[in-house]
Amino acid sequence: MENKTGKYLKYAIGEIVLVVIGILIALQVNNWNQDRIAKMEAESFHERLREDLLNEKIMLKERISYYTKVEEHAKNVVNTLSNNSDVLDSQFLIDVYQATQQWRYRNVRDTYDELISTGNIKLIPNENLRKRIGLYYDETDVYLKVWYKDTEYRELVRSHISMGVQEKIREACEIWTEVDQQIGGNAIIENCNPNLTQEEISKCISFLHETKLLESNALLTAAIGRTSDLYLKIGLYKRKLNGNEELLNLLEVSNP
Repeated sequence: MENKTGKYLKYAIGEIVLVVIGILIALQVNNWNQDRIAKMEAESFHERLREDLLNEKIMLKERISYYTKVEEHAKNVVNTLSNNSDVLDSQFLIDVYQATQQWRYRNVRDTYDELISTGNIKLIPNENLRKRIGLYYDETDVYLKVWYKDTEYRELVRSHISMGVQEKIREACEIWTEVDQQIGGNAIIENCNPNLTQEEISKCISFLHETKLLESNALLTAAIGRTSDLYLKIGLYKRKLNGNEELLNLLEVSNP
């Protein structure tokens, strides 16, 4: 009887050991599978962040190029009016109008916002990289306030130049794609010719005199403010571009 009991106990213990081993193996497999899934998700988010940054890099370079040309037109207006030039011609009107141009910026942060809202930001194992990513996107919110800020110059000019002249300059001197205003298609054309008639030029210049924008230096003052505004905008775009390139480099050496 005791022999049978001993055999039974050994068998039961063996069964328990096998069950425990099976559970441990299952847990290990499950942990391995979860780690594998987490790694795949981390790699996916890593690549999506990289793609977002590469797209934003294009946008930043385009905005720098665009606003640099707008700034050149604004400086031309300031120089012309500061020198009390008696010759206010078609080029002056082009400069005056083109200095009003703007190209809104959309903050590219869809992947980052998803990482934060889902808590998956922890999938990025490098703490320094996580902090750098957060800083990059948070500082953009500050920049947007400057990029979206309008000076009085735009409203002042566009309310004192006839719509016909504005449309001619816009059609001849700017490429604007309504379908995609984020990447590509928009540009300030240099050395353009809107084919303004002498009558159109004379009427516009006369109206600027009649409304005292020239004599009171109101247009000059507004143009100076516009150049300062553009200088700040371009400076922040360049700073953002530097941050973008630094973060791309960090992502390259910090593969999950």
